[in-house]
Amino acid sequence: MRTSFRLNNRKFLGSKYRLLEFIDGVVRSKVERIGTLIDGFAGTGVVGQHFQKICVKIIANDSLLSCYIPCQAFLNSTPDTVDLSRVSS
Repeated sequence: MRTSFRLNNRKFLGSKYRLLEFIDGVVRSKVERIGTLIDGFAGTGVVGQHFQKICVKIIANDSLLSCYIPCQAFLNSTPDTVDLSRVSS
């Protein structure tokens, strides 16, 4: 049985995964269109990933390298910039 890797699969103290609906509701109640979303404490990156389809630009910041690398991979990569055959097992 193969499980696909998703940002919310990583167990992380303080993850905002369970708060996504609340965060989405607050953000959408304040603005009509989201140009740039800044997630100053990105952690697992689930907030940036949640808003990725409706934002022009996502800025995700975290001081932990173990958070920075997955955020770069998931939030900055596109099918045009990644050859999935090179990273699939």
